Amino acid sequence: MFIALLTAGCVSLDPHYDRPAAPVPATLPGAHGESTAVVGDWQKVVNDARLKKVVSIALNSNRDVQKALADIEAARAQYGETRASLFPTVDAELSHTRSKTVASGLSSASQADGAVSSFELDLFGKNQSLSRAARETWLASEFTAQNTRLTMIADLTTAWVTLATDNSNLALAQQTMDSAANSRNIVARQMAVGTASAGDVSSAESVYQQARASVASYRTLVAQDKNAINLLAGETVPESLLPGTLESLGDNSIALVPAGVSSSVLLRRPDIQEAEHNLKSANADIGAARAKLLPVDFPDRQRRGRQRLAVVAVQPRDAGVVVRPLHQPAAVHRRQQPVAAALCGSGEKGADRHLREIDSERV
Repeated sequence: MFIALLTAGCVSLDPHYDRPAAPVPATLPGAHGESTAVVGDWQKVVNDARLKKVVSIALNSNRDVQKALADIEAARAQYGETRASLFPTVDAELSHTRSKTVASGLSSASQADGAVSSFELDLFGKNQSLSRAARETWLASEFTAQNTRLTMIADLTTAWVTLATDNSNLALAQQTMDSAANSRNIVARQMAVGTASAGDVSSAESVYQQARASVASYRTLVAQDKNAINLLAGETVPESLLPGTLESLGDNSIALVPAGVSSSVLLRRPDIQEAEHNLKSANADIGAARAKLLPVDFPDRQRRGRQRLAVVAVQPRDAGVVVRPLHQPAAVHRRQQPVAAALCGSGEKGADRHLREIDSERV
């Protein structure tokens, strides 16, 4: 009988997991064959030394990245706590009692110490399912952190290149304003000698003011770009690490992602893998919910101890209690399918959204 109970603990009521079919074509639009070189490390994409240093600073100081790492630690701790329910627990107890008889004036004392052990026979795998759910949530948090890092790197790289672009536009606007100022001075001298009219002066002044407004606008954009970089980096980035004009950057400052790859690379995206682990976690939660529909909670408690100075009755072994919920099955069953369906739809939506992003970039 004991062996039968132990082997029954291997039962799992988790639904069989099948990876949902991704709603994407086999190959990306315009692809020719499958490329063997797929970029997997951001340092292979970012070649500019200054940008590499900025990204390294951001990986250590970005607030979103720090929060994602903290979420990993929280999920890991939750997994450890859930997994601990699979093993027996032992608690120490110590008690001391002292009494005095008024008539005789005598006093007596007794002391007992011991240990109480408890273990729940997981006959239908409820604790195993909860442990698997916590583990999948932990793994999902790992991919969430990866996605947060990649998103931050992409946003930071975009802001860095945008700053270089706005620096180029600012330099061009400055040259235009200087040229417009020279033209205005020439027209003013021509008007002084009678070779230009007041309309010519007004037109030259208008061109100069437009160029001046453009300079002010691009200066604002440059300041905003720097603020965006500092926000993403989590601290103030030194001027020496900021780019100059776009023309000053090398041709290979940022490597191009190879074309002609299979759409299966979408499955390697951290957010897609995060969605799949969340789906597996929900799958395990369904198994735990199913286990609650069956007789569970066979507590096995045992007390061992010793007494000093007086005899203290040791509590007998607790009797096993069978708990069978009577009114929960319908509610639990109704909660099973919507959670899994929602997470499955979330994963499919993510894959479809990423394909649309790729299509937009290729246009």
